[in-house]
Amino acid sequence: MSDLKDDLNIDKFSLDIEWEKQSQLYLKYSEMLAEYETRRDKLKDLIEVEKAEIEKEIREFPEEYGLKAKPTEGSIKAVVSTDKKIKKMKKKYFQFIKQSKIWGALVKSLDHKKKALENLTQLHLAGYYSTPNHSLNNKYVKENSEEIRKKQNGNLKRNWRKK
Repeated sequence: MSDLKDDLNIDKFSLDIEWEKQSQLYLKYSEMLAEYETRRDKLKDLIEVEKAEIEKEIREFPEEYGLKAKPTEGSIKAVVSTDKKIKKMKKKYFQFIKQSKIWGALVKSLDHKKKALENLTQLHLAGYYSTPNHSLNNKYVKENSEEIRKKQNGNLKRNWRKK
């Protein structure tokens, strides 16, 4: 599970690498989602086939299942739903549903990662992560600015007098 979380993390100082990985990660997890959804759907079909076979057998040999010669639909359904094989298959089916939802959430998270990468790229282009300039509130900068201003004014006065 830590690999999944690592794949969702963003290194904001390596946006180029993050962008290169994004499409590969999306494909990887989308394929996993498709795999689990396919397994889930196949198992659902198998459950339906198994139920039909059990119902057919109950209708042919109701006494073997402790039912009367002509069982009702309700009693047949009750026997089918309590069958050990059906219970086991349903348990596995629900595990596939859960896993499909997890992979689906991960794919959705990768969509969110893409949006975050877009926003971080915009911040980077706007200079958000650049080296900060010295503030004018800095005493050193103020002193040097004042000296530079005095020199410039002195040079302007001398040049003015020459004309």
